[in-house]
Amino acid sequence: MQNHSDPQDFLGEDDEVYGGLNLLAKLLDDLDDRGLVLSLSAFAEDALGSLLKTFMRPTKATSQLLEGFNAPLGTFSARIKAAYSLGLITEDQFLDLDRLRKIRNEFAHTWMPIEITEPKIASLINGMSYSRLHGQFPETPVDKIRSSMSCLLIELRAVAHLISKQNTQARQIG
Repeated sequence: MQNHSDPQDFLGEDDEVYGGLNLLAKLLDDLDDRGLVLSLSAFAEDALGSLLKTFMRPTKATSQLLEGFNAPLGTFSARIKAAYSLGLITEDQFLDLDRLRKIRNEFAHTWMPIEITEPKIASLINGMSYSRLHGQFPETPVDKIRSSMSCLLIELRAVAHLISKQNTQARQIG
């Protein structure tokens, strides 16, 4: 039986805007700390890429900026900075995504066992914004990163959808 307190539960996996989030939410339940962080980060990086691509003019140059080896906006860090610089995400979202990036780097750059509860990582998670969608206060760092990032990822997908729907892409002004 599904818990319908989460807005994502009302949307199917085939939903164009939120389907990937629903699939991600199902997958996260079975992952260890490293898998959780790497999956959230990879999804966020993809969501930022989609947001930027939706906002930018549909040109070959846009694809070259975002995709392929050595693409200038091909990294998580570059996408976070570009989305913020273009006004596509708020300062709080920028800071939370950058915290997620730093946490991801802690997990990605070591082969040794590592956990979310380690002081440096727990401190970064503690600094994240609380989810505006969940009514419960997260009790653990795992709960907080899940709820904070779930909310943020929904917001990223919603903004990309609004840009597309309202045709508010970047315009040629030169």
